[in-house]
Amino acid sequence: MSLRPPVTRCRRSRARLVVAGAVALLAGCGKDAPPPRGERASAGAADTAAAADLGMPIDDRGWLAEAGPVLYLPSDAGSVRVVLPRVGDDSVPQPAAAVLPSAAAPAPIDLFGPTGLVGRGSVGAFAADGQTAPVAGCDAWPELPLRRDDAGGVPWRVGLVAGAAEALVLDSAETLAMRDSASLVRDIVRATATLATDSAAAGLARVPFNVLAAHRARLPDSTELLLAVVERRINSEADPRVERTTLVLERAPGARAHAVAWQERQFVTEDEIVSVEILGALRLVRTRTPLVLLGLDFGDGTRLEVLERTGPGAWRVRWSSAYTGC
Repeated sequence: MSLRPPVTRCRRSRARLVVAGAVALLAGCGKDAPPPRGERASAGAADTAAAADLGMPIDDRGWLAEAGPVLYLPSDAGSVRVVLPRVGDDSVPQPAAAVLPSAAAPAPIDLFGPTGLVGRGSVGAFAADGQTAPVAGCDAWPELPLRRDDAGGVPWRVGLVAGAAEALVLDSAETLAMRDSASLVRDIVRATATLATDSAAAGLARVPFNVLAAHRARLPDSTELLLAVVERRINSEADPRVERTTLVLERAPGARAHAVAWQERQFVTEDEIVSVEILGALRLVRTRTPLVLLGLDFGDGTRLEVLERTGPGAWRVRWSSAYTGC
């Protein structure tokens, strides 16, 4: 693997992470030239049937119809942003001109975070005249009013239409006992050390790993699931570099070690780094498919990714949202 090209810093950044071991991070500017997403799984027969059952239009961007018509993200107090799964980078509407699926609002919703299901609530009807126009040259999702069933409640990270998914509870290293936390970090570092090192990152070979985020869950088949963000740095004044890797690890029942089931790596300068947040882990009620939701922050904009488990030890990026921001 070779050193990836630098990210272009511009108003309409279209940067994205590259999947499964590639170290290039592509970027572009302007609505007329979004970067390629690489290979994308298209909706199959099961998705088509599910969409028809829900009375929804057929999806052609890889979104799982069983997850419901939209995703909800927290906004200001008392409101949510509505992520429209079928919208691509070049077709994000002005919030006041957005067209929401009828099942998206008004609707009861479930609110999730890394710790699991943290609350329930309902969103109100969409009002075009109540939308705030984004800054010129920027994109934003439409917003809806939110009423939580619990007053205030635990902070949440992502929401779905009620009943679409169940939570997979994630234990984080910060909440575990010291011995368990140390074991979790050790397992993550050991698995990360088995990954091939690109020649461009050879100078990092002896640099220790720093685990930025570490979560653990157990799948219904008793497989242990680890989610992590791991980093190494070259602190050279002339050319400071960062290697940051997002990982999904699995350990089957009876296995001694965790195996890498999916990875996404960046090798960039400090000002090019894309922050990755693990928003939660879910299992779709209809298909029992495990999912992991990631939030990507490019500094001047954001997007979401949904990872799907396709089988034991196998994960992929199933869907990526449109980029919104400036």
